[in-house]
Amino acid sequence: MTIKKGLLYAVLSIILAGCQTQPDARPVSENPVSSDEEPQQENQANSKDIWLYLYRENPLKSQPELIDLRYSPEEVAAVENWLKAGKPDSKIDRSKVDKIYMLQFQFLKDKAVTDQEYYMYIKTNDGSFYAKKFQFNVDYTFEEFHADRKKKLLDLIGMEDWLEVSELPN
Repeated sequence: MTIKKGLLYAVLSIILAGCQTQPDARPVSENPVSSDEEPQQENQANSKDIWLYLYRENPLKSQPELIDLRYSPEEVAAVENWLKAGKPDSKIDRSKVDKIYMLQFQFLKDKAVTDQEYYMYIKTNDGSFYAKKFQFNVDYTFEEFHADRKKKLLDLIGMEDWLEVSELPN
């Protein structure tokens, strides 16, 4: 019986070790390696990551669902400039809302999240795009996302005070 327990513990240890995440999931090519120079300041400097989520209707997963991560300084700057170029718009017609996205900006210092900002990003069925800053809380997450949840989400975020923007840059 002890051999079976030992084997079970060994198998469980291997499985658990394989499930652990890496502390820095960025590709190796993105992590600078210095030689005799001073250590890279990237780890000490403030940086930002942008997480892009999509609210999918009738999914098997809880919503919103992570669909993209942007962390290079060029990608982050492009998204920031995209938001700055937005023009205030008074109201969105809820019947025209096609897709709803959420942008999560994570402000990092020494690889630790120090602050976060959230924006809703909407694509309408007439090809317009809108963004709005909001305070995230658990009310913006759903186990199931259907038409009634879409209405609830739009009620939470409100249909006024949106920025009219272009399509999110790639």
